Amino acid sequence: MSGQALVDAAVNFVTAYHAHEKLVSGQEDWDCLMSLHASDTLQHVTIAVRKGRASVLQESPGKHNLVVTSSAQILLDILHLRLNPNQPYIFGELTVSGRETDFTRVDYIASVLCAGA
Repeated sequence: MSGQALVDAAVNFVTAYHAHEKLVSGQEDWDCLMSLHASDTLQHVTIAVRKGRASVLQESPGKHNLVVTSSAQILLDILHLRLNPNQPYIFGELTVSGRETDFTRVDYIASVLCAGA
């Protein structure tokens, strides 16, 4: 897997998220800097959320509120809306470091997007 595949998948996720205006407007009070790490390829991507609006960053500016670590394939499946992050989290295939409230929001957003995909 190329490093660009994870970035492209993150852009896919952010694009799908922004296509749901009601979902985005419900997150207006949320600011989060999250990093997704592929444990098997050592690749990562950063997603910044400011007032509910998300963007994929090439550089990682500062300390992350949430770090999600899993295999590259699981991260790609989540970002391409084929898998809800709660499932690999429950089975220990995905780990989270940071505020539980941030992961709960990510899980909720992914659930809504997966249901609509």
